[in-house]
Amino acid sequence: MMSSAIASPELREKLIPSWELGCRRLTPSLPYLKAIQEPNVNVIRTGIRRITEKGIETDNGQIHEVDTLICATGFNTSFSSRFTIVGKNGVSLRSMWKARGPEAYLGMAIAGLPNYFTLLGPNCPIANGSLIPCIESSAKYIVQVITKIQTDQIRSLDVKQPIQDAFNDYVQEVHKDLVWTGSCQSWYKDRKSGRVVAVWPGSSIHFMEMIENPRWEDFDIKYINSNPFSFMGNGISQREAKGEDLTYSCIRPMTSNISLTHQITTMTSQTPEEAFSSGVAVITGAGGGLGSGLARRIASFGMTVIVADIDFKRAEEVASGIKASGGKGEARAVDVSRSEELDALAEYVHTHHGDVRLLINNAAIETLGPLWELSSSRWETTLNVNIHGPIHGVRAFLPRMMASGKECWIANVSSVGAFTTIPGQSAYAVTKNAVQAFTESLHVELRSQKTPIHASSVIPGLLNTGIFDRAQHDTSTIDPAWEKHRKSMAELAREKGMGIDEASRIIVEQIAEGKLWVCTHPAIMTEILQQRIQYYERQGEPNVPPA
Repeated sequence: MMSSAIASPELREKLIPSWELGCRRLTPSLPYLKAIQEPNVNVIRTGIRRITEKGIETDNGQIHEVDTLICATGFNTSFSSRFTIVGKNGVSLRSMWKARGPEAYLGMAIAGLPNYFTLLGPNCPIANGSLIPCIESSAKYIVQVITKIQTDQIRSLDVKQPIQDAFNDYVQEVHKDLVWTGSCQSWYKDRKSGRVVAVWPGSSIHFMEMIENPRWEDFDIKYINSNPFSFMGNGISQREAKGEDLTYSCIRPMTSNISLTHQITTMTSQTPEEAFSSGVAVITGAGGGLGSGLARRIASFGMTVIVADIDFKRAEEVASGIKASGGKGEARAVDVSRSEELDALAEYVHTHHGDVRLLINNAAIETLGPLWELSSSRWETTLNVNIHGPIHGVRAFLPRMMASGKECWIANVSSVGAFTTIPGQSAYAVTKNAVQAFTESLHVELRSQKTPIHASSVIPGLLNTGIFDRAQHDTSTIDPAWEKHRKSMAELAREKGMGIDEASRIIVEQIAEGKLWVCTHPAIMTEILQQRIQYYERQGEPNVPPA
């Protein structure tokens, strides 16, 4: 690339490196290479002897007169602190590294400096991939150390010198086969020893996995008390002392890392009366069907309910009914397929009502017809409402929920259709399967961040909501038989479907309990899951229900 971009053989000789690709950072870009070939540019590779009142004198004695001098001299890469850091026996960090070169343990701790941890120390992953996740992982590692110091009543925690030496021996051994030990001059290396001191010996993922859990055996630990088990106290845990729920010990996963002085969580299984007696709830698609039933049910416990729907008139009817029953409700028009409208709704609710404690992403549309016969516009509309709607809702409201620090609930309405398919309703099944995966991913991410926020996937069975009365299909391209199918499904829902009020009662109870899977028909759901397992095991044809 550089050979073809640089016309002058003299410039090629000056600029094209002879060392391995990646030994230093790949800094020259095509605009740079083009700029240095302009007639008003001189490229000088000779070292600078001194700066004079008129310009620069290079090592060959030549004076280069300049009007402006820009010092693009890089930055200090010595790892040496500008202030003095003193460790055990009065030995400073600067003197340690002056004698041996920069060395650390996992890029964070240094032998001889008890309780000292740093970010981006020697041999950290600065050139191995995205750096920010590595910094975050390092911070989490250090928090684990701080937690252990506080919990176990530790006076000092110091990396053992032989362990640090062994780690650095490993680092240099691995680097022998990596590009950073190439023949170039690089700030990745220590100038005196030539050892690679700046870069981790592997990928950024390798680094993050390595530091996920501290190796306590690598540290020399000294305790505040002469007996290292004094931190166990009087034999009663904090949970017992504070009168918290004790049944957690019977149901917690065996792999959970629960210490005696655990962090107390505010997340507990509650009744709707306890969970939803105050605060604000936002429910989309609440102008009718299941959404209207959920809005009325939530309002009955005392919450202010924002009845959001694309049809403002229908939303206003539901909100008026809530207020007529002594509740607090307000109608807002919103198209969930448009992210800016949900962002505006979140801003409005926060400004006029305060923190949202409950978000139910319920808005959805049913689409009928074979997958290949649905028009692209019909597909786009279905995906935008059913999938993008919940995503936009979570993005708009979740950051404020997290900032409040309060226990909150997010429920995304999926369907049994996420787990089984009826011919002609595949588009709906596709979108609800996506909502299910999205909610489960949200649940895992919220738990990994230890937030007091529950995520629930609502999985209704057949309900008498009128969704098939409003189901749409492309009459110009779809066989009229699908209109017959729509009418038969609507009739089945009216005759056999669970009522909205009963479904809302079941759903709200399980949301308050913090359940991930909220099922209105658990027996049917179990049967569907068993059928899926059997299908997987036999790898045969699925059980296709009659059209």
